[in-house]
Amino acid sequence: MMGSPLCDLESELQAVKQVLGRSPEDRLEIVAVGAGAWGAVFACLLQRKYASLGDQLRVRIWRRPGKRLTAKQASNLLNQINSDQEVLQRLRDNGQLFRYVDASLGRELDPPLTAEEALQDGFCDMLDGAHLLPMELCPDLQQAAMEADILVNGVPSTSTLAVWAPLADALSKRSKAPPVIISLSKGVEFMSEPSPHMLTPTLLIHRCTGVPLDRMLYFGGPNIAREIWHGAYATARLCGVEKFGTPIANLLRQPQMIVWHNRDVITHEVMGGLKNVYAIGAGVIDEACGHGATANSVYFSAACAEMSFITHVISRRPETLSGPLLADTYVTMLAGRNAWYGRQLASGAIKVCDGDTVPGKGVIQGVSAVRAFTMLLACAPVPLGDGKTGPAVELLPTLQGLNKLLFHGGRVEEFVAGMWQEMQQDPAERLLSRATREGAAFIPTLLSPVAMDEADGAPRPIIKTALGILKLPLPFLSDDKLASMGIDVERMEHYRKSYLAFRTGDAAGANGEFNVRSRPLAC
Repeated sequence: MMGSPLCDLESELQAVKQVLGRSPEDRLEIVAVGAGAWGAVFACLLQRKYASLGDQLRVRIWRRPGKRLTAKQASNLLNQINSDQEVLQRLRDNGQLFRYVDASLGRELDPPLTAEEALQDGFCDMLDGAHLLPMELCPDLQQAAMEADILVNGVPSTSTLAVWAPLADALSKRSKAPPVIISLSKGVEFMSEPSPHMLTPTLLIHRCTGVPLDRMLYFGGPNIAREIWHGAYATARLCGVEKFGTPIANLLRQPQMIVWHNRDVITHEVMGGLKNVYAIGAGVIDEACGHGATANSVYFSAACAEMSFITHVISRRPETLSGPLLADTYVTMLAGRNAWYGRQLASGAIKVCDGDTVPGKGVIQGVSAVRAFTMLLACAPVPLGDGKTGPAVELLPTLQGLNKLLFHGGRVEEFVAGMWQEMQQDPAERLLSRATREGAAFIPTLLSPVAMDEADGAPRPIIKTALGILKLPLPFLSDDKLASMGIDVERMEHYRKSYLAFRTGDAAGANGEFNVRSRPLAC
């Protein structure tokens, strides 16, 4: 890959320093927290891109200490070492080569060969087939929390609280502004209070550390870590406030990876978790049906319909999510660990009782996401037709089948048969009704428990549809929330009334604008 001109790299760094309040001569400190495949590649991409500017940017990586590499893992790494003459020579010269040889033969080493040591040598124990760069380890995460300008969250959502909560005290003692946190994690957790909603990694980090939400960013996209490292063409999204998003997106872009900016953090995090759910099912179907393209397309059709419906339930603007969601789902079904896990379940190589942490693969985040989405959508009343409402999950047989398979003793054969039975009717026609497309299924509190509801004292608007009269969730934040965001509450109230009038059928002010017809024409 061709590198960017040095002057361009310097200007990118200076732009980030400016928004972070750092002086031009200061060195940016970035610490990656977690060293899974994507976390390690993410850190190494930055290190490689700015290798000529080490005096202006320092990248380090932290992982839980003490993980010993098995003989099989050491053997895999040794094969990678032997396949690259430059790496082989480097490890010969620094004396590290024989540690991998001895470990691969099962010999006892003192000290043992660990995952941290492999990182220092340029390898990630969760990433096969890729020689990374030798990484500088961060031995003290507490100190890093006090000094780093940017922290990168690469730990699974199930480990977020355990890793980040102990940093709250150190973060509160910083002598400078809170760090910007870029989260790579795509897991989600279900919460029942104050109302049923999804808790994403950025929200969890915010709650347990006190770092402001406007300093939380989410980085995701349809990508496979190994392919990104090898220079595959790729796109990604950095979601967050404009102030940080644009300059940091430029910092992260690579010669063959475009990084777009988007303001909606939470929704894209949740979509990242959703694609993992249906990727597991894709792996099951692929293996159980003999890798047939036709059977896979049947499943993909059902999965797309269910995911599209879910976006209408949780998002005010579902049409903006279909492209990113389907792209991310597609690449995960082809080469992601969640689809791999589904194939292993279907083949019998892995059993559900083995858990969702797999040696050499890490945490299969789609497993916990299946339960989270099932519980969330069981608490989401949506129109079922004929004026009736019911839990959204009742309309999602694939999600229900995965939940039964993973948590209630279901069998692979039952999952496959259930999918085929539900395809007797076009799932898109069944799920994406006119009422759904008009917004009748949207529930704002599922992603934001502080969103306006009937407890605010405002009745939900009523709309006449083909299914009868339905109450719609209000698509607005509370006045307190608006004021905290610096939005003129009175002006928004005028817009709110015009918009609700439109939703209930009033043609005047259909786009929320002032009703100009009531004003006299100027002479």
